[in-house]
Amino acid sequence: MHSFSKKSIYHSQLSKTIIQKDDWKLDYSLNSTFSKNQNYSKINEEENLGTQQSISFTNNINLGFKQRFIITPLYQFNLYNFDYKFPSENFKNINNYAHSVGAAVLIDHIKKVKIESRYNLVNQVADLNNNRKNIHLINVSCFYPVMKKGELKLSVFDLLNQSINYSCRSFENNITFNQSLMLRQYFMRSMVYKFLDTGKK
Repeated sequence: MHSFSKKSIYHSQLSKTIIQKDDWKLDYSLNSTFSKNQNYSKINEEENLGTQQSISFTNNINLGFKQRFIITPLYQFNLYNFDYKFPSENFKNINNYAHSVGAAVLIDHIKKVKIESRYNLVNQVADLNNNRKNIHLINVSCFYPVMKKGELKLSVFDLLNQSINYSCRSFENNITFNQSLMLRQYFMRSMVYKFLDTGKK
């Protein structure tokens, strides 16, 4: 078996404040990455040139009022593509993608309670036949002030217990499908207390 590879990566970032007036602020941001990797392989006297391309971008809008109410709709897209110059039984093309849509919300100073929450609907590949699966990810945290400088925090992560990551990749004459169990549903209670306040400049 003989092989060589050549890789290039491009990244771009954009952020802009659209509205900043009185107590309102509206921001927009976009991050994108493109990578390309060419791989030449010779296996069992069969030669081939594969081209791997990965594209990802994340964009969100951030709308806030007095820093007490902030909502951030977001969308993320990831594409993985591996094409061979001469597709065959030993060298098969792979093309799959995943995208996520959701929003994060911060609500502060409602009867002293602060709430942070995030929801994502993720659509991703689920098997080698390119079937799709939706998962719903929900995280919620509540903060309550105690003892003047303390803060009691109650959190739940992956409320619906669905956090599973699927991926399908190709390299030379190998095709792999992975199913990864992430840190799934759990509840946590914590306490934070400030012993020293450095003040504000």
